[in-house]
Amino acid sequence: MKMRKLTALVLSAALALGLCAVAPAAEHMSNFQKTASYTGQFKDVWSGAWYADSAKICYEYGLMQGTYGKFNPRGTVSVAEALTLSCRIHEVYNNGKSAVKSGSGANWYRPYVEYAVKEGLIQAGDFDDYTRAATRAEVAYLFADALPPAELHAVNRIDHLTDVPQGKYYHSILLLYNAGVLTGSGPECAFRSEATITRAELSALAARMILPKERKRFVVLDRKDLSDLIGGLTVYLPGSRDAQSAEGRAGLTSASGAYRCEAAVRTVEGLNPAKPVVQYTKGEVKELLAQDLQTLGYVVNIASVSAKDVAFGSVPAYRYEFRAADSSGNNRLCFAYAFVRGGKLCTVSYLTVRDSTEFRAAIDALTLDGAAHT
Repeated sequence: MKMRKLTALVLSAALALGLCAVAPAAEHMSNFQKTASYTGQFKDVWSGAWYADSAKICYEYGLMQGTYGKFNPRGTVSVAEALTLSCRIHEVYNNGKSAVKSGSGANWYRPYVEYAVKEGLIQAGDFDDYTRAATRAEVAYLFADALPPAELHAVNRIDHLTDVPQGKYYHSILLLYNAGVLTGSGPECAFRSEATITRAELSALAARMILPKERKRFVVLDRKDLSDLIGGLTVYLPGSRDAQSAEGRAGLTSASGAYRCEAAVRTVEGLNPAKPVVQYTKGEVKELLAQDLQTLGYVVNIASVSAKDVAFGSVPAYRYEFRAADSSGNNRLCFAYAFVRGGKLCTVSYLTVRDSTEFRAAIDALTLDGAAHT
């Protein structure tokens, strides 16, 4: 029976193509060695493409060879092809070389299925069609046991995935997120379990699997829809919205309690609802922002405030960075956005007593009508 490793890291990919054998060695990541030098062999890989480096790594380590000088980055990978690579990675790590050989004809992948079942990478009957395109969830399942727990240590702290249902593949996916092999997309690091995987995406996973230095550290943020307060506003942070907030306000506290987000709308005398925030100077809006925060018990250090122009899509905004003291006298690092929406001045402020990667990610993930600030 396939044993799920709940503390480690893995996921790789690539189309068949032989994983070049290396000299027999003890079980170790050092068994993965370069077998070629990449000098632009893939004619369809642009040097500035996001997957260019991983395609190069996969070529040099014998994971993906391409066809007729092309990498085919948008091509999908079949269950058989993904399984074959997971077996080869498992073989090289454990034995120093890949010994299983492809069969002939339409069932060329059968020797790898037998190896995978024998080694516990899959269970007999897991797949009824090895020739169809593999889903992202299935690829995670196929590779979750390709390396042992000692090589699959967690580099992230992720305890849930909002778009992955509990089920057969959940723990494999969560394992690979924590290991820094899977990263998902967007602030929520969405996985898209049922989508297929391209060769470009799998090349990134393969590179992270065999080279720990390629693994990614990141945080998963939760989506909080505040459009009931400010039309189109979405805040991302792992935490909860205050059960009770004053009219025209909404407060959210991060799960760790290390930072807060305060959103507010206010009617401003003389505001032209047809014009954006730039009808006011940054200094004028700064004073209004300070007043809003003061009603919540924060004292803004006006002298510390710096501001710049940003925009959420077509909506102009001001972004502020400053210091403020809370009711207990704690000095907080603060960032805030101000813009006009629905004929009112809107402010979204983030305040923390401890700067962190998560805090910075939450600040930058804020969206208005789906658009992040630029």
